[in-house]
Amino acid sequence: MRETMFTAQPERVIGRDAGPGGRAFRVLAGATGLVPIIVKLDSVGAVLAGLAWLVVVATIFVGIVALLRPWLDGSRERVLSPWTGSAILLLPLMAYPFGLIPEGPAVGVRLFTDGSVMLAGLIGYGGLEMAVLATLVLRVRPRLYSQYNVVDLVENAPERAQRRPLARAASTLGILAFSWYWIVPNLVVKGSPLHGAKEPTEQLDGMVALVLVAVALLLLAARVSTTTGRTAWALTALLVLFAAGAAVGAMPDALYAVIILAGIVVAVAAVVRPGTPRPSRPQPGLGTRERV
Repeated sequence: MRETMFTAQPERVIGRDAGPGGRAFRVLAGATGLVPIIVKLDSVGAVLAGLAWLVVVATIFVGIVALLRPWLDGSRERVLSPWTGSAILLLPLMAYPFGLIPEGPAVGVRLFTDGSVMLAGLIGYGGLEMAVLATLVLRVRPRLYSQYNVVDLVENAPERAQRRPLARAASTLGILAFSWYWIVPNLVVKGSPLHGAKEPTEQLDGMVALVLVAVALLLLAARVSTTTGRTAWALTALLVLFAAGAAVGAMPDALYAVIILAGIVVAVAAVVRPGTPRPSRPQPGLGTRERV
């Protein structure tokens, strides 16, 4: 397998395993992500309707993962790429930002996604949050990519650095900067006690983006590399891209679009190119019957 930043940490597979920092980050992001929803549920009827739609949405996504399972765990001749599997699970949710989902089901979608992020942190699953409930129900742990994997990549970087103290400092700073874009906005939404801080925090987005650029340069200076000894330029590029998008308000949500686009490209390439022999063993992170 070609060495990439997604396979450079054999002990902790990106898209399947979350480290301590990634777990804590997901718990906080998921818990605070529920705040904007809770403040809108102003009656018992709204709460019950939201919970009912939560059950419907959760059932749908567990069903999708169950259907994809033979291609995710290596049971079939052709294994589904984690990029493509993630894209399939994310595509239905693209209707949400465009306002195509009615208010009732939209509440269920938000409860499911943010609740799943929190659950992923609690059980240590580092894959796509839409599949986390399925990992418990179906007792498999598929490798699927999530926007939160950028946090995992930064957390794992010190283990692959020649100058580990510098890399650890950069990694900690990076995770704190990510918190600014994932966690802080959930605390200053309209209706929350901290709503007055919304505008001042938004004005600081550009400054925090520069912090992420500094993190990218520090990790480069720490000589973070893949297991083959190559400089991890891809990680530097990813952080700079994230910082550029965050400065204009496009990140982190745009990462989902990147995953979907990558999944489509990989799927098309798999159809166009000649068939390849089935691997003799499952790819890293697939685990045919791995227990949670």
